[in-house]
Amino acid sequence: MTSSIVVAIIALLAVGEFLLFGALAETYRDIAQIRSETGVIDQLQPVDLGDGLDGRPSAFGLDPSLDTASKGLALFVDSRCGTCQLIVRSLNGGLPLGTSLILFAETERKGIQWFEDNGFDYEGLSDLPVTIATPGDPNPLGVDVTPLAVEVVHGKIARAFAVPSIRRFYALIPAPHQLQAPATRPEVLA
Repeated sequence: MTSSIVVAIIALLAVGEFLLFGALAETYRDIAQIRSETGVIDQLQPVDLGDGLDGRPSAFGLDPSLDTASKGLALFVDSRCGTCQLIVRSLNGGLPLGTSLILFAETERKGIQWFEDNGFDYEGLSDLPVTIATPGDPNPLGVDVTPLAVEVVHGKIARAFAVPSIRRFYALIPAPHQLQAPATRPEVLA
């Protein structure tokens, strides 16, 4: 008698689990449909650079080392952008090789503080291809989208994308397994 009750309970649990997994699968399909209908899909969105396309990066205020890069990336971020903050925080104070970073901030001081709040050391910023642009600085590319990834191929600006997530950013970086970290200062022993 008890064995038939145990079998019945196990059968009920199995049916219940099957129904729950079916409901979960249906929920994921619904979420995918909602994202598709509203346009909230985690895809790179091409951005028109106009005259910037095929230009030398340094002619548009980007890091001059990109002029000789076989493959490089300039990432534009804004201090008020949540996705930008998540991407920069994920870098843990370093940049992938071939990548430069341009931050739009209200003031240089607020930009430095923003970098420090997101894992970068102020002393090490000068060792990295990082630029802080303030409202008075010219914007030679004329694009106000952030986060914006500008790809450089063979020393020329090839294309640009609005980056919707950390995952999409890491798919774009030219050398994903090599980080350039700021130089560390030796500790002074007393």
